[in-house]
Amino acid sequence: MRLDLDPNNWDIFWADSGMTPEFLGSLGNTQRANHFLGMYNICRKSSLGVHLKRFQKEFPDHYNFFPQTWMYPAEFHDIQEYTKKKTDKRKELIEDGKMTEAQSEKDPVVLYICKPESGSQGRGIFIATKVEEMRVQLNRTYERNRERLNEYVKIEQGIDTAMQHSNPKTQIQVDNIMQRRMERPENQYIVQKYLKKPALHQGHKYDFRIYVLVTSVISPMTIFLYDDGLVRLAS
Repeated sequence: MRLDLDPNNWDIFWADSGMTPEFLGSLGNTQRANHFLGMYNICRKSSLGVHLKRFQKEFPDHYNFFPQTWMYPAEFHDIQEYTKKKTDKRKELIEDGKMTEAQSEKDPVVLYICKPESGSQGRGIFIATKVEEMRVQLNRTYERNRERLNEYVKIEQGIDTAMQHSNPKTQIQVDNIMQRRMERPENQYIVQKYLKKPALHQGHKYDFRIYVLVTSVISPMTIFLYDDGLVRLAS
């Protein structure tokens, strides 16, 4: 066995956090990494929401599998309009005798789930039943994030310094820095209509994870689907 100290002599590189465009662009023909350029477009909630809404507008029959989605604060006015529409509809039901005041109190007019544009493991997610209360809570979050902005700028400068040379050694430095970068201030939240009666398994929410290997995005696009997957149940 021979130890090769050349930082560019490798075949596979795996990292749990993001990889910089400079590093990914420097890969050789035989080198592979577990990230690809532009993956934030589907991995970041805000970018994914924007793209899904664009496709829904063009192909409404095919993109009807996700709840109504808004970007906060950019689309806060649309959230207000939607809430007003639902509130007026509820008033009509009560006036027509199709619902009592008591029934209305037990069934909120709207339920919104608010999520940071990035992050994981449920951090920063909350449910809101009133638009004004949601706005106040989100604005408080922005104020807290603004206080952490200077620290975030330092982290960004650290990444720029570490990326003077694109190789696995500096990528490891970037990986360590980006663990702290996960605490960066959020620029916006994703607000979605909360599904009151979601599909449940034995009384628990769940999600499925399937694993694929994309070997080519150039025609023909080539994707391999792994036989096994993962099912996660909410506690």
